[in-house]
Amino acid sequence: SFHSTVEAEFFDLESFDSRKEFFRKVQAYQYFYNFVRPNFSKAGKTPLQIILEDRPYTSPEVLNFPVYDLDALFRQKMELPAIKSGDQYVHKLPEKTNNLSLQTEVLKKIKNTTHLTIQQ
Repeated sequence: SFHSTVEAEFFDLESFDSRKEFFRKVQAYQYFYNFVRPNFSKAGKTPLQIILEDRPYTSPEVLNFPVYDLDALFRQKMELPAIKSGDQYVHKLPEKTNNLSLQTEVLKKIKNTTHLTIQQ
């Protein structure tokens, strides 16, 4: 699977001293994976070669999209504090409350962040 390949070829081999370095290396690996790395379960072809065989007029840029820090975007959308450099942060859910207005506010934030329908 893609995830086991990324684990073996990227996360098991690389180390990162900062978030900036992590995202720089992720972008480089994405380029390598999509444009250079042969996929032997696909006759040794790269993802770009596979796409161009099926859709020859497709721009290679479809495989060269920027890497986003989804955690930072989520924090910004949910108005959560930023992570200090080098830290890992898992946001705690609010304490259980009987305060219906607080529950409704949290559900609205989640609903506005995701595109899921939340039934109350």
